[in-house]
Amino acid sequence: MEIEKLIKDIMTASSEDLFAVEVEDGEFYLKDYMEKVRKYYEPKCRLVMTKLEIGEYGNRLLEGDMDKALEVMGNLMENALKYGDGKKIRISFYEEDSCQVIRVFNTGIPVAREEMPHLFDSFYRGSNAGDKDGNGLGLYIGREMMRKMGGDLFAERAEDGMGGCLVFTLK
Repeated sequence: MEIEKLIKDIMTASSEDLFAVEVEDGEFYLKDYMEKVRKYYEPKCRLVMTKLEIGEYGNRLLEGDMDKALEVMGNLMENALKYGDGKKIRISFYEEDSCQVIRVFNTGIPVAREEMPHLFDSFYRGSNAGDKDGNGLGLYIGREMMRKMGGDLFAERAEDGMGGCLVFTLK
């Protein structure tokens, strides 16, 4: 019992220290953001023979720190490449309640329904992680960064895959 409490305290302290990370108050255009995403991930997806589809979007002005937002997108894309079936990743866009939502969806077997509430817990790794490298912090850190920018990050489960959604406040 003592050891379990000690481990829990260490994990809590570790996750709190991670959030000395600062985000800059700022704004950026969706077009500039997506050009950077496309430039990096189109060749990477081609290399591993995963089809990358990027939907149409308007050039909206988003609130946030572009560098941190790129880190969060990078985490979603890397998860899609790592945990998807390698067939397709689709990035789509929609507006809802004065927010811009960017959805990164990968085909494959989704996370078990009962695991969904834990995906954003620090150090949590789903049962589909298997022998794949990782520490269970990417989604947790990503959500915290998005919230510090006035947005959010959430996951969607579908019959044929998983989606991660970045939510930005529109300027």
